[in-house]
Amino acid sequence: MSFDLPEHGSRKEETRMCNARNCIEDLSRIMALARTVSEDSSLFGCSLGAYFSMMAYKNEPIRQALFLPPVVDMQRIIENMMLWFDVSKERLKQEKRLPRQ
Repeated sequence: MSFDLPEHGSRKEETRMCNARNCIEDLSRIMALARTVSEDSSLFGCSLGAYFSMMAYKNEPIRQALFLPPVVDMQRIIENMMLWFDVSKERLKQEKRLPRQ
């Protein structure tokens, strides 16, 4: 099974936001569907998909997981992006979501 996260690939036009809550919810639904076919599963996650998969499937018995590239320090990535776009923690906390630049 393969699918795109919200705001990516074939789902770019959807209004559903690509955030941890939505992606973990989507991944949980995919796993529930996969379990109807087989109890044995492997995982391939790419970029944010790898990060969200680690959160969504932390208690799932997965035979093998492959990540490309694995996001291992999401906090660092977010802080760097905030620095690049001159967004303070206070502004992000106040506005919650910022428009794309």
